[in-house]
Amino acid sequence: MKVYRWCTSSYLEDQDMWRLSGIERDVFIYAANTIAVRNVEIIAGLDDDYNNGLLDVTLSVERFSESINKSNIKIDLIDRSSGKKIISEKRSVEFGNQNKLQIDLHKIVEAPLKWSAEEPNLYDLLIELKVPDQPKQYIAQRVGFRTSEIKNGQLLVNGQAVLVKGVNRHEHNERTGHTVSREQMLRDIQLMKENNINAVRTSHYPNDPIWYELCDEYGLYVVDEANIEAHGLMKYTPAPDYFHKATSPVGTDSVWLDPLLFRIKNMVERDRNHPSVIIWSLGNESGGGDNFNQLYQWIKANDSTRPVQYETCYKESYTDIVVPMYYGEWQMHSYMKSNENRPLIMCEYSHSMNNSTGNLQDYWDVIKSNGKLQGGFIWDWQDQGLLQTMPNGEKYWAYGGDFGAEKGPSDGPFCLNGLVFPDQTPQPALAEVKKVYQDVSFILDDVSTGKLMLNNEFFFKNMNGYSLQYKLLENGITVDHKNIVLEGDFQPQTQRELQLEYSVENFNPKAEYFLNVAIQTPRTEGMVSQGHIIAYEQFLLQKGTSTFNSILTKAEPLHMRESWNEITIQGKDVTIIFNKKTGQLHDYVLNGTSMLLQNMVPNFWRIPTSYDLGNKMQNRCAIWKNIDEKTR
Repeated sequence: MKVYRWCTSSYLEDQDMWRLSGIERDVFIYAANTIAVRNVEIIAGLDDDYNNGLLDVTLSVERFSESINKSNIKIDLIDRSSGKKIISEKRSVEFGNQNKLQIDLHKIVEAPLKWSAEEPNLYDLLIELKVPDQPKQYIAQRVGFRTSEIKNGQLLVNGQAVLVKGVNRHEHNERTGHTVSREQMLRDIQLMKENNINAVRTSHYPNDPIWYELCDEYGLYVVDEANIEAHGLMKYTPAPDYFHKATSPVGTDSVWLDPLLFRIKNMVERDRNHPSVIIWSLGNESGGGDNFNQLYQWIKANDSTRPVQYETCYKESYTDIVVPMYYGEWQMHSYMKSNENRPLIMCEYSHSMNNSTGNLQDYWDVIKSNGKLQGGFIWDWQDQGLLQTMPNGEKYWAYGGDFGAEKGPSDGPFCLNGLVFPDQTPQPALAEVKKVYQDVSFILDDVSTGKLMLNNEFFFKNMNGYSLQYKLLENGITVDHKNIVLEGDFQPQTQRELQLEYSVENFNPKAEYFLNVAIQTPRTEGMVSQGHIIAYEQFLLQKGTSTFNSILTKAEPLHMRESWNEITIQGKDVTIIFNKKTGQLHDYVLNGTSMLLQNMVPNFWRIPTSYDLGNKMQNRCAIWKNIDEKTR
């Protein structure tokens, strides 16, 4: 085996990430029997009413020795909740003069538990191939009954228009680079589920196969993206309403078609059986062109069960979803008014670098105002820092420019734009995401009545058994708290009114009162523990009155004297000196001790963030950097 640092395919792998070489995932070979199942394709959809399951299983069986002609295959579908077989099918296989056969199974499953990110119900499909005098071959696959489609201009899962509350995720570890363990993947999923994230875009390449298994198991919608990014060859050709539309030779020159198609085929053939994969992506930032149209057509011919998306073609025909990056609010409003009959889901937005992600609620106020808008994927999940140690033993996270020759090619800190730090510690922005992405909203129209309206904004989850915890705070101190179990049916996309037990008549008229409310899980749900807060809100019930006493006691008189360069104000225990030329406070002496180390000067400057540097703030606002020098 050889691992190449650079090759012609490097032009297709220009993702914004570390350029690391080596074997980053498991590589293995295995020996097959003389007759073996070579491929399994599973389609677990739903009927037109989204009630009954439609299971299609296609097995490709191959014979490697003509000395054996027969084998037996058994296919079982097992209900995980009961352990019972709901399908059990046996087939006898005879090859005759052929060495390759296809076996098809078509079954209707009455009212199966459906798969969604909220309720990731799975069944187990077991395939057993028996060849005389040889070990049996066993194949196990997870099956989730669900649909993903575009209908009436919206993305539907199981017939229901959903909101994509997503993040982009690179495979990164602070110590091992692009090699990520199962334990780290589980921690990622736990953090995402705890913070109301329901979708992941595999930016910008198919992920480790284990990731998809875990997304199936614990419930995350996945946009599976091909390992295609030709950023360096791309030329922007802005549309009037979109600045990132582009072309490149990768999209227009037919010489690139075969390597592009090779990557698309590998992704689809490997990942098509995963219910978590609801959308295919043709890649990222590689420009448009007929080559990408042909990739789109190949996917449609080989998997009609999922939509296909691609960003840089913008509104061309070879994307089922309009997936711009970094759309502004004005652009979303414009799209709402357009005749476009495709959903808009931002493939990247809210670039979470430095102290960012603060206007997320503004985005979502617009998104929730129109059915054409169905969410987006924050850029991105994790800071791509690499753990290093200084000579004194202190550890730090290195980024672009910390390795290699001085002034070598580098994007500086541009890969440090995650919601979690390189060690998966949450950043403050993740708390903002949790709040904005929460699936329960609260309305308290009249604080005097105590009637609280709950909106179950889940699309598939019944909130029966969840609990509402509320606290009454007087001047910041809890004076009352209660817990209400939400008993009975509380269907998704419905409301429920609750009567809270507090009386404004008993409030201290001078005190400040807040009501804090929170929804907690009734049980452990996958990676989310019992009692976890999934949504919360705070309401101001009464403003307090100020207790500040503005009456001054009698003070000693002050005296002022003036010299050619200073003004001095003298009191009993205090001396204040101003410089007449600069206007600066030169000294402040209290009880004989100077409080200043130097003149007090105005300061209107701070260290620029990466975003500041990006918009040339250091140039635009340069006059304010040393404003004190201009006052001397």
